[in-house]
Amino acid sequence: MNLKKENISLKYFNSNEKIYLDDERLTNLKRNSKKVASFLSEIKGIKKNKIIRMKNCSNVLIYKNFKEINYRKLFKAFTCKVLLCPLCMARKSILLKNNLYKVLKFGAKEHELEYIHLVLTQKNCKVEELGKSVDLLLKAFIK
Repeated sequence: MNLKKENISLKYFNSNEKIYLDDERLTNLKRNSKKVASFLSEIKGIKKNKIIRMKNCSNVLIYKNFKEINYRKLFKAFTCKVLLCPLCMARKSILLKNNLYKVLKFGAKEHELEYIHLVLTQKNCKVEELGKSVDLLLKAFIK
């Protein structure tokens, strides 16, 4: 069901209907969210309201339409915010990535800094050896 009023459109997806989301990635995330919810429903000790929220996650999407430039943007999505929901975690990941990008961009402009992405790996160590391992990694970075 689509409702349009001025420059806001609302899409509502019933659990009985097929899922029709514009973006293929969102469709797959919604399917995965329903699968995870069905797996969780078989586990004892998980609250039923979390499972229901996961199944109904992002059933209502509100878009803001910009007719002048033929563009629409997701304005509001009613999500479940359950930690195991693939759809919520994808949205959270995008939000964190955008926030990090803004912070790094600000730091680069204001303080004339350059950032590098560095990944240092080594085998797991014992707790007693952790300090030595961290020192070794820091020495490797300085070289």
